[in-house]
Amino acid sequence: MLASGKAASVVATALDVRKETISRWRQLPEFQAELNAIIEDVREAARNRLAAMVDKALEVIEADLQATDNAAQRSRAAFKILQLVGGNALAFTEKPLPTDAATIRQQRENAEAWAGLHSL
Repeated sequence: MLASGKAASVVATALDVRKETISRWRQLPEFQAELNAIIEDVREAARNRLAAMVDKALEVIEADLQATDNAAQRSRAAFKILQLVGGNALAFTEKPLPTDAATIRQQRENAEAWAGLHSL
């Protein structure tokens, strides 16, 4: 539920636990690693769905661009093409989330070390 974006309070209610319990679980590197793995699976499924729709979407845009009777429609189609060329429509720009507890622990230790240096 957390991986799909549900609020901690909603998850807590569904599981019949306190919201603080969810918060504690989220602090556990093993829990965070599993949550990250699920989020990565969701992202991959979304990328696969998008990739499967690309050909059909491009055909629609091409047909819109070639329509000679509606200048506004041609302009919108041209703009869509320019947007697609300007960025990768199939890739998420976020860095992959860590999916193992050791990496999460190391990241936390690094963040704490930096915070300690900044407080000097």
